Amino acid sequence: MADHSENFLRAVIKSLRDVVGPAVNAGDPMAQEQLALSISTLEFLQSRLPRLHARAVFELEHHLRLAKDVLAQLRGAEAAQDLAKSVEYGDQVIAVPGVDDSVLTRATAAIAADLRVLLDADIEESARARAERTIIAAMAERITFERAWYLPLGFDPSPLSAPALDDVLPVHAG
Repeated sequence: MADHSENFLRAVIKSLRDVVGPAVNAGDPMAQEQLALSISTLEFLQSRLPRLHARAVFELEHHLRLAKDVLAQLRGAEAAQDLAKSVEYGDQVIAVPGVDDSVLTRATAAIAADLRVLLDADIEESARARAERTIIAAMAERITFERAWYLPLGFDPSPLSAPALDDVLPVHAG
């Protein structure tokens, strides 16, 4: 069956704009503002629907790079075994062309969870510090991506310095 999500969003946006909008009390600025925010949020989601798979690919690739860097910092520590297994699974998932977004999301979540467990584990303090610095360093990539993803919403304090979404999305994820 075809995915009609974009059509549904378009219909809801049109209904809000053409039916609900005129019925909202013009003397209620908060109601007017909330309606406008609702419509712009739905339009944003509509614009991102075709790129949700690419986002899921980016998120898994980002977590894989991050986890591999952390594993390199820990050099085979016993506490890192679960993370190593999650990375192995993530590598298998990302290698499958057209893999379902839910599988990408589960693999990403597993890596993120194992990173959290690892940072709470009983590991040498200098190793933990190296892992934490690695994670913090990787956040620049994630922040850059999120700025590009959410740029159309208009909340970025420096929008001219944000990259275009096409420049940060994985090329092969389409």
